[in-house]
Amino acid sequence: MFLHIGEDCSVPIEDIAVILDCGAEMPESTLESLSALENINIGETYRSAIVTTNRVYYSHIAKQTLRKRLQRMLKIYASGRPMATPTITDLL
Repeated sequence: MFLHIGEDCSVPIEDIAVILDCGAEMPESTLESLSALENINIGETYRSAIVTTNRVYYSHIAKQTLRKRLQRMLKIYASGRPMATPTITDLL
């Protein structure tokens, strides 16, 4: 399964280590760790950082919105229905 993180970019959910809020203060050690990874910017403003095993994706979509998308996807997956056929109520 993939998580859509903005524009035309999706990330495999099994590769996501953490989703960070770019508006929150982060310890210096966290910032150093992020700078060691390849950075991919999606859009011009950044509200979240999606950290994967080898990259950091900076997205204009808020951390809370990405978290809700991920929860919905996992709910559909757990229901046993194929991911290609979610109902509209699953996505609301």
